[in-house]
Amino acid sequence: MKSKTIIISSIILSMCFNTCQKPSQTSSGEYHIEMQDDRWILLKDGSPFYIKGAVAGSFFEKITEYGGNSARIWGNYEESLNKAQEYGLTVMVSLPVSAERYGMDWNDTVMVEKNIQEVLAIVKKFKDHPSVMLWSLGNEIDWIPPGIPYNPKLWDWIEYMAAKIKEIDARHPVMTVVGSSDFEQKTKEIASQCPSLDLMGLNLYGDFSNETAIMREYWKKPYAITEWGPHGHWQRPYTEWNAPLEESSTEKAESYHHNYTQVIQKDKSHCLGSYVFLWGQKQEITHTWYGMFSQEGLESESVGVMHSLWSGSPPSNTAPKVSELLIDGKPRELNVYLGKGKSYTATLEAEDDEDDLTFHWEIRKEVDPAPYAGQGEVAEEPIQKLIQDPGNATIEFTTPLEEGAYRLFGYAFDGKGHWAYANFPFYCK
Repeated sequence: MKSKTIIISSIILSMCFNTCQKPSQTSSGEYHIEMQDDRWILLKDGSPFYIKGAVAGSFFEKITEYGGNSARIWGNYEESLNKAQEYGLTVMVSLPVSAERYGMDWNDTVMVEKNIQEVLAIVKKFKDHPSVMLWSLGNEIDWIPPGIPYNPKLWDWIEYMAAKIKEIDARHPVMTVVGSSDFEQKTKEIASQCPSLDLMGLNLYGDFSNETAIMREYWKKPYAITEWGPHGHWQRPYTEWNAPLEESSTEKAESYHHNYTQVIQKDKSHCLGSYVFLWGQKQEITHTWYGMFSQEGLESESVGVMHSLWSGSPPSNTAPKVSELLIDGKPRELNVYLGKGKSYTATLEAEDDEDDLTFHWEIRKEVDPAPYAGQGEVAEEPIQKLIQDPGNATIEFTTPLEEGAYRLFGYAFDGKGHWAYANFPFYCK
């Protein structure tokens, strides 16, 4: 039977941690960060404001409806800011600071100055928009393909930009965002080279308690978790053909709950809140890995988790749960080789004690991964005519005739706007 248990202590913690107010319509506010009783506080017009946010390009209305109060945006600034204002959301604005992975040369002052002027123009244009809360100077601008060191001079330029922004706009704190690679080194460098930053933004996945401890040790100001979600594909076991093993939607939901209650909310002294990733859908390794919604807008179990934690109340109807995807009775595991053009059975073990479930199955080729964050990655289309009766929980399927790496995807739907899923990588040989 599907578990409907809500961990009461977590709900109480969520309610008590200044996280349950329904966001009111934003006004042109002033934001300030200060220390109160050995705890960093973000103040909006003098009142404490704890960030309950999502990295979002869509579904702004559901952030508000489910108890959230902020969105992290990038690009399409006017449209996104106006949409956020419509739903009473504050906004962390990601400014377009370039990076070496996109060709930036931090030693080229002409190139850097051009980028600075682009950034400052956006600040000048939108600094009085009622939804603006935080300015973020770029996103993981230190990241270059592994093995290539970044130019630490970039932090001097971040400091220069932060100081310039504060001359233009004193009402909104300024930050930059880093990921988990070389984390201790970067934290020390930024603490030394960027005194004008008001806070740091951290993009972290899986169990990130170690990174937050490092942050508190070397960065004496507050931080926000600006991007967080399930285990990243780089953190998961890989097959012999270099395909990472993806968690099911239920395993991801458990990870979201753990990260929020046991790491983010546990740090009451330095963490100003967080932005869950991704409040939408994207292609990165698979079309299911990071998105909390399907391409059609169906909600995964993780959306319901955030609804409960943000608002303090569970959804009226919850998503199905998945316990396992089996091929010939065997669970997902590494290095599964199947014969070309051979027949096998598969079962998606999914339950929902509220609704009857329907099912769908697909086989797709493994994608050619993009070097950074799925940018430019193209999803493989489902291969047709391989699955018999794809509407059943248990199916018979035939493997492709072409040798190579594939994934079998199984989906469960409750007919109430929710879905669940798991996938199984295999190699045809």
